[in-house]
Amino acid sequence: MGTDEADALPLQSSRIYRRSCDHCRHRKIACDRASPCTNCVTARIDCTHSAVAPHVTPPKQRILITAQYERKIDDILKGIESITQILQFQRQSQLSAPQSHPASEHSPDQVWDHSTEVVDFVKAVVAEKESSLGTLAADDAVQSLKQALSSLTNSEGLRKLPCFDMGISRSQSSPVLPPIDAVLVVLRWSQEHSHFSRILWISRILPLQKFTDICRNVCFPVSDYGEVDFILANGYLSHVFAEYIIVTGCSEYRKYYDICRTNFQNAFARLPLVLPATEEVIAALALGAFAAIENSKGNLAWNFLSAAVNLCQILGCHRSQPTHSDNEPDLSSSSSLFWTVYIMDKGLSLRLGRASHIRDEDITLAWESDPRDIRAARVQGKVYDQLYSPVGLSRTQNERVIIAQSLLEELRSLIDEADAEITSSTQICSTDAHTDPMRVLYLRCHLLCHYSLLAMLLRAIPVPHGSYNVSNECVGVARHCLDIHLKCITHIRNGNSDPILLAQYINWPIIHMPFVPFIILLTHAVQSSDFNDIALLETFVESLKPSATPITSTHPYRIYGLLCQIARSSIESPSTVDSMMNEDLFATFENVDLPAYLGITNEQGLSSDTPFDNLSGWYYNNQHLMSLLDGDASLEGLDGGRPT
Repeated sequence: MGTDEADALPLQSSRIYRRSCDHCRHRKIACDRASPCTNCVTARIDCTHSAVAPHVTPPKQRILITAQYERKIDDILKGIESITQILQFQRQSQLSAPQSHPASEHSPDQVWDHSTEVVDFVKAVVAEKESSLGTLAADDAVQSLKQALSSLTNSEGLRKLPCFDMGISRSQSSPVLPPIDAVLVVLRWSQEHSHFSRILWISRILPLQKFTDICRNVCFPVSDYGEVDFILANGYLSHVFAEYIIVTGCSEYRKYYDICRTNFQNAFARLPLVLPATEEVIAALALGAFAAIENSKGNLAWNFLSAAVNLCQILGCHRSQPTHSDNEPDLSSSSSLFWTVYIMDKGLSLRLGRASHIRDEDITLAWESDPRDIRAARVQGKVYDQLYSPVGLSRTQNERVIIAQSLLEELRSLIDEADAEITSSTQICSTDAHTDPMRVLYLRCHLLCHYSLLAMLLRAIPVPHGSYNVSNECVGVARHCLDIHLKCITHIRNGNSDPILLAQYINWPIIHMPFVPFIILLTHAVQSSDFNDIALLETFVESLKPSATPITSTHPYRIYGLLCQIARSSIESPSTVDSMMNEDLFATFENVDLPAYLGITNEQGLSSDTPFDNLSGWYYNNQHLMSLLDGDASLEGLDGGRPT
């Protein structure tokens, strides 16, 4: 027995002759049976005692609620009042300027900790009170507790708190948008060409009809719209404008693409740190990550994907049974959005050398019927986790060979499927004028990424001691990658395509997917003094040359060109390489051990503290090099002398 209860016994004994007052009996709280009682004095109401009616039926069994639990119920009720005030304030404020919240003794997060114990306790109290009240179940306290239960078991209310208010007033921001006629043209075109490759891709983020409805709401507003809708509309329109320009050649629409792209980028700066878990927000973040990759900003894309994956997991989009409520996206829509985020996350993980945000073991969606790009992303994740992560790089050679052979089998199966699809699509495009004219090019880009990953896998397999650092098969795959690249770039440049397409191409298979075939072949050329391979690599570099100047210091044309220059000089005149490395021209490679990276040995006039056959040293040097291409407007000059 507690101290408080012991102290209260004499007082309770002296007042036991009097029954509880009407008010305390109605509220089902402890009454000290004074006249008037303390509760009535505090509430400033009359303390009355009605006549006791005889019991005609035996009383129902009820849960014993002590004074300790009565106090807990009072605290919960106060918390309910606080939550009710906040939600009422939020509904009334809508898009008005923020005001201070009503003061309360307990904040919502102090009362509702979402623990199982609290939920179970409130449920027990509600059941007991309803049982005892009978027809009086509409009691305010019971109804408040029921509302509290709904809030505890459904996070929808928390998503709508004022801190998540992302509405914008069109009268205040007055964003510039493309003309209505132009918007209608591309919206109708995207609907009519929904089978085109890039339109199919974006429909995996949100259904095309939903994108269209959002665009109508933003471009033809009859009511206010939120910041997320503004991002989705401009992101979708910039994507569709770009594809429309590429396919039709209507370059006059380029200015509308620029408007939407600018709106899209600027709107992201206005998003709050904490975002609600909705399909639309995840879609906006996915579009942001995609755009960041297309602008060679891997770290920015990584930030967007981090937030997108977190919200996907909150909604349970990666589960066969999502945890979201009925008003959230259906299973097919949410799973499609999740796989799009998954594909970008796995590719960027390998590109940046960071652990993926998503563990395959946490995914319960079915894998068997997944498209090829999802299965390829899964292989990318395994390549990093099992071979190139810190744990993977510490494996023994035998372990590495076993893992690589298993992954090679998976990847070669994907390559066979891609080759077959390219052959089929080439035949269809030659006979059907309604097919996507860019489909074969996009398929070749996917194939190039597959072969680049294949080269990275083969590079992880040790070679016999005394031979070159890479196998003949690895060198052959690297050469084949450059051949595929030259076919793609020829298609782009000879097709009078808009520079947008060239920018997209360079950023996806060349920068986003680590283009290790270049380094593998360059290393082999240096070690074997093969001028034919050097010439092939120089052709590759020339294919990246932008049509306008100046060229930034981290443009891929410049980075790869400097590496070719070093490699050729190391073969022709090893003694000149030392002086070249000290020139300001090569200060770009400050954090890269170029001798080790290019396989230049002591016999060629340079020393290297890190042997090139050390996979870890090669991989991290490659990460330093790839980081040079990230975040510095590397596409400058590709579209008229300015960044995309």
